[in-house]
Amino acid sequence: MRGASKAPSRRGASAGTLALFALGFSACGSSTTSGGGSAQTQNPQAFAIHAQAAAIRDFGATASSSQTRQAEVALRGYLSARANEEWSKACSYLDRSKQRLLGRVAASSKQIEGKSCATFLASGFEALSSPERADLAKADVASVRVDGDWAYAIYSTPSNTEYATAMEIDAGEWKVAGIEPRPLQP
Repeated sequence: MRGASKAPSRRGASAGTLALFALGFSACGSSTTSGGGSAQTQNPQAFAIHAQAAAIRDFGATASSSQTRQAEVALRGYLSARANEEWSKACSYLDRSKQRLLGRVAASSKQIEGKSCATFLASGFEALSSPERADLAKADVASVRVDGDWAYAIYSTPSNTEYATAMEIDAGEWKVAGIEPRPLQP
């Protein structure tokens, strides 16, 4: 049985909860004085990202080499397909629930022609530029943290940006569960 508490970001609740939790801490135990205040009060968004990154790095346990290879294949396939604007292929690396969700969003949108995961991705929803997507396609997976059927792949790009992406076992295979990479530094 998969518990909802183990899901890293199926509905975005965990990421939002961590961010709110971290922002809540930013108001505790520090105050801004004439000396400038703590790092937490000076940049609460950076503090939230650091708290979220720590939680991701501590998630579950280190994956076996087999699990790491399988997750890496799915993640690299997804990132490469996005970089090459191969939207149907990118969708094939997403878990089925994410594919259905994106299809429903596309179907309910008046701005998106076509009613599929691929048309949603192709619609320009992505906040990343082509060079950023190309950088992500060359990601070097540093580790995979697993807890049951859920995982986070932690990786860096040639531009030395560190990211994490939620992964899920779907029909016996690792699939990407997070559409956008989550930066692990501000």
